[in-house]
Amino acid sequence: MNIGWMAGMYEGEGCIEKTSPRGYRLTIVSTDFDVIEKIHKFAGGHVYPAKKYQTHHKPAWRWRLGTKPEVTKLLTQMLPFLGNRRAYDALNALDTMEM
Repeated sequence: MNIGWMAGMYEGEGCIEKTSPRGYRLTIVSTDFDVIEKIHKFAGGHVYPAKKYQTHHKPAWRWRLGTKPEVTKLLTQMLPFLGNRRAYDALNALDTMEM
């Protein structure tokens, strides 16, 4: 696994969430536990079962990374691999956390 793979997973399945005026967390949800495990081993953070919204939905897992130093480091590393929309969100988060 490398940072390009991580950025691809984030690009396809992840999101950035504002948690406070200067705080953010990264989240990726997948029904493939082995993928979430790889992300966790690579980037740290925490893994939780994701909420099932319908009984017919497959079980899913949620990975979260929420400390400012960890989020800053990972976003900075992934930035060159992100598409325009995610890069814009990452740059805004990095600027806000730097204030």
